[in-house]
Amino acid sequence: MHSESLAQRVSGAVQRNVRAEMARSKASQTRLATSLGWTQASLSRRLNGYVPFTVEEVAAIAEYLRVPVAVLLGDEVLRAGA
Repeated sequence: MHSESLAQRVSGAVQRNVRAEMARSKASQTRLATSLGWTQASLSRRLNGYVPFTVEEVAAIAEYLRVPVAVLLGDEVLRAGA
């Protein structure tokens, strides 16, 4: 049986949480990508799990979306020690 590593779980949580916060704030991929200096395709690759988000990228996205970084990291980080 294959189990995901903590890094994989956190990465998946970040992808889901970024998508959710983008939807809440009605931010398009194109607009967010442009604000980060990326192409829409670069952001899409991260949102779809082909490329992991870096800590710096998560912080920049949190700033753009005006949410705490912890919101994007989600509960996976809190459960990491469990």
